[in-house]
Amino acid sequence: MAMKIAHRFGQKKAMMAPVSAFPLLSQHPLFSSLAEPLRRDLVAKGSLVRIPKYSLLFHQGDEVTAVYLILDGLIKVYRDIGDSDRTAGFFYKADIVGIEALHSSVGHVYSAQALGFVTTCAFPKEVVQSLATSQPAFAALLLAEGARQLEAALRDQDALTYRSTNGRIACKILDLAGKFGRTDGQGITLHLRITQRELASMAGTNRESVCKALVAFKREGSIDIQNKLIVVKNRGKLA
Repeated sequence: MAMKIAHRFGQKKAMMAPVSAFPLLSQHPLFSSLAEPLRRDLVAKGSLVRIPKYSLLFHQGDEVTAVYLILDGLIKVYRDIGDSDRTAGFFYKADIVGIEALHSSVGHVYSAQALGFVTTCAFPKEVVQSLATSQPAFAALLLAEGARQLEAALRDQDALTYRSTNGRIACKILDLAGKFGRTDGQGITLHLRITQRELASMAGTNRESVCKALVAFKREGSIDIQNKLIVVKNRGKLA
């Protein structure tokens, strides 16, 4: 029987997870080490969730009810900081959202918003925690992933504190290129249509500064803009 998972845009009855969820789950480093029967059982306990365009999957501080495997679409995660918010990153196909909050006593540590129509497979929190209890190696991977995300957060904080504005913007471009970049004859093409405002939010600055930085990076030969996509031409110079 399909269960109910609480979402920011309403509690809805979810459908059974599609067949496509299994190969995507198997690609994820956290779950690829699990035996195939365990992965298939986890998918069988998951449920299909469709997120409307620009809707919140969950808000910072919301109770954690599930983790979400993205089957299609793009999700932006951000943290509320006073009267504004700061983009923390993006999750794409085959990524899993919400793992860092599984053992949190204060709910989700960031908000997650669909930038288009997004399809996910939701795995109930209790199911994932039970799997971790029965599989010590998997539990260790969960802890390692939490440590990695903490390290990334500290690195971002360090970058915001000690780097110049252009340095922060360059750092974010390189981070995104590492995740969404494809190497071709032109360089490393960032296959993610990110707006200047979104890049500014990630770097803790404003859109005007991003515009000026992109012009400067292009002039010095670090990047190029082709078909509205950023192409890293000289990774070393940009770093």
